[in-house]
Amino acid sequence: MPTPRFFLSAGLGLTLAASLSLNACTQVPQLSTSAVTQNAAANQLTVNNNAANLSARLTRKNEVVRLQREGFNTQQEERPLELRLVAEVAPPLINETSVQATNVHIEGDLAYVSYDIAGDEFSGGAYILDISNPAEPQLLSEITLGDTDFYSLTRSGDRLYLSGASLREDLNSRAVLQVVGLSNNGRQFASDDGLVDIPSFAATDVARDQNNIYVTTGARDGGVVSIDGQTLTQKAFYPLEDARSVTLDYREGDAQRVSVFRGTQGELHILDSDLQLLRKKAFPGTASIPFSKSTIEVKENLALIGAGDGGALSVNLEDLSQRGQLGTASGITNGASVSGDYAFMAEGSDGVSVARMSASGELIRLGTLAFENAASANMVAYRDNVLFVANGRGGLSILTVNHQDPPVSEPSPIPGGIQAVYLRWLQPTDNKGSSRAKGQLTIEGPGRIVGVVYNPKNGAGDLSATDFFAARIAPELPGLLQNTVGSQQRTLEKGDIFDIVNDKTLTFDFELGHPGGSDDIRVLIDHGNTVGDNQLQISLDQAASSEAGIIVGSDHQEVFSRSVVLSTAAAGPMGEDSYTVRPQGHDLIIHREDMVPRSQLPAGLLGQDDGEGQEQVEVPTAPSASPGNACQGTPDNLVVNGGFELPEVGSSWRFVDQLPCWTIVKPAGKAELDPVNTWAPAEGKQSLDLNPDSPGEMYQDIATEPGQAYTLSFQLAGNINGAKGEKQLAVYWGDENLGTFSFNTQGKSQTAMGWQQMNVNLRPEQTPGQRMRLRFVSLTAGSNGPAIDDVRVQKSQTAR
Repeated sequence: MPTPRFFLSAGLGLTLAASLSLNACTQVPQLSTSAVTQNAAANQLTVNNNAANLSARLTRKNEVVRLQREGFNTQQEERPLELRLVAEVAPPLINETSVQATNVHIEGDLAYVSYDIAGDEFSGGAYILDISNPAEPQLLSEITLGDTDFYSLTRSGDRLYLSGASLREDLNSRAVLQVVGLSNNGRQFASDDGLVDIPSFAATDVARDQNNIYVTTGARDGGVVSIDGQTLTQKAFYPLEDARSVTLDYREGDAQRVSVFRGTQGELHILDSDLQLLRKKAFPGTASIPFSKSTIEVKENLALIGAGDGGALSVNLEDLSQRGQLGTASGITNGASVSGDYAFMAEGSDGVSVARMSASGELIRLGTLAFENAASANMVAYRDNVLFVANGRGGLSILTVNHQDPPVSEPSPIPGGIQAVYLRWLQPTDNKGSSRAKGQLTIEGPGRIVGVVYNPKNGAGDLSATDFFAARIAPELPGLLQNTVGSQQRTLEKGDIFDIVNDKTLTFDFELGHPGGSDDIRVLIDHGNTVGDNQLQISLDQAASSEAGIIVGSDHQEVFSRSVVLSTAAAGPMGEDSYTVRPQGHDLIIHREDMVPRSQLPAGLLGQDDGEGQEQVEVPTAPSASPGNACQGTPDNLVVNGGFELPEVGSSWRFVDQLPCWTIVKPAGKAELDPVNTWAPAEGKQSLDLNPDSPGEMYQDIATEPGQAYTLSFQLAGNINGAKGEKQLAVYWGDENLGTFSFNTQGKSQTAMGWQQMNVNLRPEQTPGQRMRLRFVSLTAGSNGPAIDDVRVQKSQTAR
């Protein structure tokens, strides 16, 4: 691609010599300092420094914005965020049309905001705000231009540089870099210092170092150009179609790096300051909507990328490895911003979501901002505990963000105290076909109930550890649970908190019932600063489902990480028995079909009596696979961890080096687990991509009976990212190839994966030994392979 030529339209701040060094455009726009900016003329940059006029645009607020944890894919912080809406800023009005905020550049105590107009028209402007007192921001200055959109901006000294697109007839192309002089220590707009005509459709982003300005341009002749900040002459150009965002905040030693993200196919390029390529990597399935918005920000050696339909990505800039990803329900992340430990994402109609970004790049979703007057979120910018949010109606919201430290008087939680109780009934049906389960939950003090959830579901799988601590009382709850404290009885309401003192007992009576569905109840218990023996007594009555169960968790950081399922052949109605459990830093999962009186529990699972008449539960670690050592399944499924629910990866996909009861053959020590936020699994909350970064292979040794017929089934789909098409794998039973299985990802999406169940009937002669190896081998190249879930092997009398 030939190197583009650049043209300069000289403004008041340019010398004649500077303008002659380039191909000069025609008539230079003249600066207007009118205090009235309602009708900015084409080719006319208008400035407004009238404080009285501008103050009417800013409405002060003092409203707490709640962090809403819808669903159960969020995690609650030990030091929760307090967000407060402090101001709403109306947009400039140009030719009686409102424009919308596109970006915010924060420098010291000042914030610079760029604006454009939605659709095919072109009009733009910029604001300067004083945020020295974040709770009381002030609007200081404004510029407008009737024929030019501004998409991004940055400041260098006494100049502001705005990238955008213009309809001016005296320009050779639409992409422009507008330069505006600043006065009063950057607090006011002062002069039109020139306009650089860049040969492309739009200048999408701008960043600067001490001497140079770096501009990304989009479709036609797209790329990155470096421009001298004073003379506005071109210094270097790197061709890159659909370049969307650029940052200079990443350094390797003393060397500054230029990080650029491009769209159409999401791709990250790392350049040196002379725009020479150092490395690049594609992220298939991200930023695939042509010529839409993407953003990139840097936190130390990590990049946070707002990747459009790819959600939010975190990438290690040293090796370009992806460390985290958060998708959205609507499928679009318009922008993302990170400062300190927290990241905010503008997710269109889903609003603004909040995540914690760890030092390794893991993104842990915390919730969504519950604005009183919700609107789509087009842009976010977050610096030094000040958050800017641009909404679809053109307004700009300013919020302060504070971390709430727990009161000093409250000591840390008591180790071993009961932290959470999770009661789950999956499809409980009686002989009339109705869903019904009822019983009683009794918690003896001291303790505190800080959250209860009733969550009706259909066919839901087990939920993650963080689900306990994202608890809220859903609107459906009132009327379904009754509580008794002493002699008082009442219906639980949203937001209820109950204290239990030593001589009191809190009892929940519950009855769940609706046709053809399933219900969850979660009770979150915090023992606070009390001292004593928390005991949990659960009494269940007439639970007819074989899937009903109780999960008791005592350590919210490691729920399910060390667990055991009490496995007996017991089945049938649960009856009236009561079970008392006192967790000791571990977790106990008891499925309803396995519940038997404590006297009949399997040997080795109960510890010694603690001298108070209360047995303590000792829970071993989860099983892990090793060659030649089969994991023990159940009659319902001889495959252990066939749903790939262990280990739990949280809210974003992750590479793991071990899968309990599976042996990873290749790539060595690497498997990819994908939770709901990546795509919807066939069952439960996780599935497996057989190609973590290359074609994979894995197996499990299964205990079998020689000469027995079996049925093998598994759910098959494909990684929806990257090129659509056939995803293939081979399945082996022992040394026998059972065939090639294919899945086409055309037309599939994150929420509509199109899972297909594959079934193979295994004849008796195909199982000659007491242990058979079930092996999956990917036949698909690249890092986007076939996805599998819900792998099952059961006895069958059907011959193949």
